[in-house]
Amino acid sequence: MSEPVETAIGVTSAGIQSGRICLSIIFLCATALAAAAESAPDRYQAADIHKQPLPGIRFTSGLTVCDEALWRGRWVTRYWLSTGMVEPESHLKSQEERREDLSIDAFRLTIEGQDLSGTWRWVKAEKSEVHDPDALHVTLEISSSARPISVKVHTLLYGGPVMVRCSRLTNTGKKPTAITAVSPWSGLIWDISNYQERLPKWSEGPFEVGYTQYEEWGHEGAWRFEPVVNQTKTVSGTRGKSGWGHPTFFAHNKASGEWFVSSLGWSGNWNLQVTGQQKADYRPSRLSLPDGTGRCGSCAAVLAPGETVATRRLMSCASAGTWTASSSHA
Repeated sequence: MSEPVETAIGVTSAGIQSGRICLSIIFLCATALAAAAESAPDRYQAADIHKQPLPGIRFTSGLTVCDEALWRGRWVTRYWLSTGMVEPESHLKSQEERREDLSIDAFRLTIEGQDLSGTWRWVKAEKSEVHDPDALHVTLEISSSARPISVKVHTLLYGGPVMVRCSRLTNTGKKPTAITAVSPWSGLIWDISNYQERLPKWSEGPFEVGYTQYEEWGHEGAWRFEPVVNQTKTVSGTRGKSGWGHPTFFAHNKASGEWFVSSLGWSGNWNLQVTGQQKADYRPSRLSLPDGTGRCGSCAAVLAPGETVATRRLMSCASAGTWTASSSHA
């Protein structure tokens, strides 16, 4: 996927960056991704584009699997896995109704205050090979039935655990329109049952998130991990630049041993959120990236008729096992 030539939705000095996210990786940068994409016998990338039982795409890169689908006009995350395995459709069907009121939208856009979730229609999806570095480029195109807006969601799969995404939004109408919020990659990360059976009795819950505590010089490595129990954790950079902090989240599922990390390719102001939900009994516990963040004042961008803007890139990764980077909790 070549570098977007359109206007990039980002941050001005007046407000928060308009891309809102999932969680990500401290080590990732362009050179790291290029090195990771070099030919190796154990690298694998694939995209299963399907129309039944729901229009959707299952992305696989290394052992990271992300399954997304168009459900009731919403482009939603059905699951993330770090094992390379695939969830049976029969299991996913039984989960649909109980997730209806959850933050499962993998992409969300608000135009002039109107949330377009529930209005998306499938246009097409295609995949192609790109080089330097080698990757599988997957493009999803959806359009809104409520507004003259079309969206192309671009995902790069390099064959390792990291996936890269950005979206391009086009005003297909005859009048200017304003973007008031955009979430280029969000949705459900984990949905686990009977988590208490896998944790010590004194544990506060199955999920914790890690982030850089400070933006000042000399505190770059001061990572802090905190439990997320029935709350939304917000981390932001508001100095007009990332400073010495990092627009990155680490999420840890202590019940399964999995990690989820996501990093924003942006050096201006930014805002990351993650929500944990759990009950005291054995009902499911969930971790998700909520909707409706990433606002830039009252308007993130104004699109002229026919104009296209691109969100900033997000790098996301699901992994199992121990991360040495997280062994020192601040």
